[in-house]
Amino acid sequence: MSLIRFYNVLRRMLIFMNEDYKVRLVEFQYPKEICCDVQKLASHFGFDYFKNKTTVLIAGSMHDIPRHQLSLIANMPWNIVIDFDGSAAGGLADAAENKGIHKQFLNQAVANGITVSSITEWLTCGQFLTPSPSSDVKNLFGGKQPFYSGRFHQYYRYIHDTLEPIFRKMENEQNAVSILFMYYDEKVLKKVIDLCEEYLDSVSYSLSAVYYWDQEKCENIENDMYSTYIRNGESYSDRFQIFPCDLLSFFRGGLEFYEILPGLTKQASDERKLPTGTGPKEVSVNLVTRLEKYFDVLYANCGEEDPADAGEKIRDFHMGSYAPWCAFSNGEVESLIRDEDFERWIQKIRTILGKLAEINTSKVFYLVHKPGIGGSTMLRYIGWKLHFDYPVLMARKYEKLRIKNLLEDLYDMHSAKGILVLADEEFDNVEDLERDIKELSRPCAMVSSKRTAGKNCF
Repeated sequence: MSLIRFYNVLRRMLIFMNEDYKVRLVEFQYPKEICCDVQKLASHFGFDYFKNKTTVLIAGSMHDIPRHQLSLIANMPWNIVIDFDGSAAGGLADAAENKGIHKQFLNQAVANGITVSSITEWLTCGQFLTPSPSSDVKNLFGGKQPFYSGRFHQYYRYIHDTLEPIFRKMENEQNAVSILFMYYDEKVLKKVIDLCEEYLDSVSYSLSAVYYWDQEKCENIENDMYSTYIRNGESYSDRFQIFPCDLLSFFRGGLEFYEILPGLTKQASDERKLPTGTGPKEVSVNLVTRLEKYFDVLYANCGEEDPADAGEKIRDFHMGSYAPWCAFSNGEVESLIRDEDFERWIQKIRTILGKLAEINTSKVFYLVHKPGIGGSTMLRYIGWKLHFDYPVLMARKYEKLRIKNLLEDLYDMHSAKGILVLADEEFDNVEDLERDIKELSRPCAMVSSKRTAGKNCF
């Protein structure tokens, strides 16, 4: 950390022990010209579109920041938090109160296994960070687990190798990425930049760094990054920007009063709820993480989006994109077939979902359509109509031996109600998914849109 911040932390510790030091020791102030322009930062990071991006927070120790200010950052719906704070209590993690947080100790095995989902993957970096500590230092920490125990000259290589699987997974999502970096170590920042360029070049990304580095260090970082972007023919200011600012003034003088934050930190009461036999109930963090790896899940608040975002998605729909759930919520989508036929289809699915199905019985339906008449839209319309009463999952990814067990767990551990799975014709593993559904000894139905006739057609 900066010498100013380090001194002020020591000053507060001394005052805690003896109030007399409050008069005897002055508080050091940061230069006024390095106060953070939060509006500029918000524009570069894209806070206004926070929920439409994959968002990452990389942070270090913040124990000197008041808890009510830390909560502004800690309770945003981040996809991934990489927390370099090595302490067991207090700090940023202690200010996180959202239920949708999955905390793990970060190592390469964990990084390989995480899923980018609506659950916040909070990755803590051990209980102390000192690379290759002496035996005397190790004794001070007792049996606590270090983030890294190798030689110092390999530490930053280890950082790169540990974070690499996370960036590879963000690349696979093909969603815009915004990263907020609030950690003192500029060498870690350089590794993050390298990973961004290596894996996120195919998506739109921004990296915003907020810390009080001196001018010379900022210039060195920017020069290194500028040469990287020049080689790739990119405008580096569009992707990476440093906001040299002490964290105290960042929170106290800017972020605390930024008007968009209350909407980001407030959690909807029906978020991540699915139907059960006794009404909608919140799904466990573990189950949500597993479900969202393979499915788009129609939660109880499905279709409730910011009006500006909803309007843009509906315009895209009229230009030929898929129908967003908000288009069903506001009545934008009209049924493409007669109401009596549609209700017959819905009742047919309800019948299957309402009884304990035997293995290999026919519970897969095909929504046959001609190209251009809206088969994908009709498939979503069926899901929309039934998601108020049954868990509805839109297939996105398939992994052998995983789906069947996951659906069984959803039924046994949460819903005890029939599960509806939807598969668009663009889904690559329709036949594999059909086989799993047919072998499932739980109430379950699958509707698949296709351009060719099937055995059990609507």
